[in-house]
Amino acid sequence: MEKDSENVLRREKMKAMAQLSNVLGHEIRGPLGVIRNSVYFLKLKLQESQDEKILKHLRILEEEIMILDQLMEQTLDFGRNREPRMILKDVPTLMRETLMQVTLPENIEVDQTCEEGLPSVWLDPDQMKRVLQNLILNAIQAMPEGGRLGLSARVVPPSLEMPNEKMIEISVQDTGCGIPEEIRENVFEPLFTTKVKSTGLGLTVCRNIVHSHQGSLVLASEAGKGTRASVRIRALREGGE
Repeated sequence: MEKDSENVLRREKMKAMAQLSNVLGHEIRGPLGVIRNSVYFLKLKLQESQDEKILKHLRILEEEIMILDQLMEQTLDFGRNREPRMILKDVPTLMRETLMQVTLPENIEVDQTCEEGLPSVWLDPDQMKRVLQNLILNAIQAMPEGGRLGLSARVVPPSLEMPNEKMIEISVQDTGCGIPEEIRENVFEPLFTTKVKSTGLGLTVCRNIVHSHQGSLVLASEAGKGTRASVRIRALREGGE
């Protein structure tokens, strides 16, 4: 009974947080759009300026706007909680399209591999790209001095828990600092973060999206040796089911 009460309380807290996130996200979007347009206007007017100090501060504004944009999208994603719009998608194409939408630092080397003959999967491409983008950005942030980013996909054999299901595993791996053992069990909790500029909602949103696809998101990490984030979703069965 105590566990049931805790689950009910947790669901109520999550619902309240989702409503608040939705309101805050929409309230921020308007002013942020005005600031972005103003910076764009100033860049046009000052594009021939030789004042390096002015140009430097415009670049800083653009970078901060980009960070706020990402935080706002995470906040809105947490509040939306919409059902996925499933279509049949080729996994290598999904991975390639996701990487094209991410700005990779020059000191990050990318290693992308896909197992041959991967079956297509039913998923919401926009939602799943957002999951992979979040995981890739987390990996990049874990390697401030540079490193190797691995993006891979493979078929996972049926397990004892799901003997009739064949799963596709898409993994994002880094060679960064890893997640300290003492906080690993908290990383999916809403608002939990060790980063300065973060809502603490990114991994929560990722997990919610993957769960809405009847899949799982698992992190394997060792301090100082990097992190592997693995998304598992059901492969298309023979006969198209």
